[in-house]
Amino acid sequence: MTDATQALGARIAADIAARADFDDCGAALADIGAAYDAQDAARAILAPARGGLAGRKIAWNGPGQADALGLPGPAIAPVYAALVHAAPARLTAADWSTFFFEPEIAAVLGADIPPRDGGWAPADMAPFIAR
Repeated sequence: MTDATQALGARIAADIAARADFDDCGAALADIGAAYDAQDAARAILAPARGGLAGRKIAWNGPGQADALGLPGPAIAPVYAALVHAAPARLTAADWSTFFFEPEIAAVLGADIPPRDGGWAPADMAPFIAR
């Protein structure tokens, strides 16, 4: 991670904490690796106040979405524990600066998934999923 991506991650974290308007800083990033480095820097700052890391989510999961954004494929982003609300959930609009729903469907793992040459096929994942 470079000093520049570390600083960008800190700026993004500060903007999120301050509920600042979105600032597209994509031009400051050399490539997708630098974007993940900045995301990791922001996550390290934000996670403690947000209950830690609950998991990760996949974004731009369709080829059309990634193509439209000029990306090589899906992306991942952190999900913080304090922002996970099990169904049925009740949220207060006043807690959000811009209120909208982006429902996520999650599989909660009951066991760690060990590395395996060639990866895992979806059909092989069932034993690892608790719910």
